[in-house]
Amino acid sequence: METCELEDRTLTIFTRQINQAIRIEIIDNGPGIPEDLRFKIFEPFFSTKSAFKAGRGIGLSMAQEIILQHSGTLAIDPSYKQGCNMVVEIPCN
Repeated sequence: METCELEDRTLTIFTRQINQAIRIEIIDNGPGIPEDLRFKIFEPFFSTKSAFKAGRGIGLSMAQEIILQHSGTLAIDPSYKQGCNMVVEIPCN
């Protein structure tokens, strides 16, 4: 029998208005996203999980498409090193 130790993960969400945009930061304390994958993760069907694990790699590409349809952006903050910080900015038109 295998045992699995799960790490405690924290998810923090900040929202604020900056100039004429709403900024949403979704921060976790996980392992982060390697620099070489920071653009690839937005490609449809990209996943680092094996084919038999949950998830099909479409969540981030769908989120990015929806945000783009609202003239916004979705990006990873490359300066954040304690996990991952996804940043959404949507104009307040």
